[in-house]
Amino acid sequence: MISPIAALLVLVAFVEGHSTLQEVFVNDVSAGLYNCVRKPVNNYPVHLSDANFSCKASTPSTTVCPAKAGDTIHLQWHHEPDGGQAEDSEDPVASPYLGPYQVYLAKVTDAATSSSADASWFKIMEDGYRADNTWGLGTFHALKGKALFTLPCDLADGDYLVCGEFMSFHNGPAQNQLYMGCAELRVTGEYGEVPGCVSEFGSGD
Repeated sequence: MISPIAALLVLVAFVEGHSTLQEVFVNDVSAGLYNCVRKPVNNYPVHLSDANFSCKASTPSTTVCPAKAGDTIHLQWHHEPDGGQAEDSEDPVASPYLGPYQVYLAKVTDAATSSSADASWFKIMEDGYRADNTWGLGTFHALKGKALFTLPCDLADGDYLVCGEFMSFHNGPAQNQLYMGCAELRVTGEYGEVPGCVSEFGSGD
């Protein structure tokens, strides 16, 4: 899965940067640090040549978080591994806070073991450039690395990988940085019957 923005960087070299997905909340309830989250081997940006590009080089969690269609999900990112530090001015990511944030889902056989490399991804959320000349990454930083979205109302039951992706624009294309991180969810319940819920991008079916 390569987003249109990410595809522009195929021939671009990255500089060092730091940010990782570390925690997932379902309806404001935390699963705990790295539970239901594929723990990355480092906190550097992703290279498009990585074999596990979508979920970065990471170790799957043995825990899969239960959720239902229409639930609110919160992906928590931090600059340094193992939680944020109050004195860290670059948490969750270094400035400037220019760039989009996007979320993708992929239905898999087992969220704890399935590979992300051959998964079929579909987008459910995007926060990009706005009419007031700000970017989604600005809100992401203001919320201290919190990325909020709603699972599609018509999302079928089953296991899903959740990929959070953001790009940080710096001083020219050669310094742009792309970050990916994945959570593991198991959706159960009566999908398609969530009162008042509207899916922005749909369920991918």
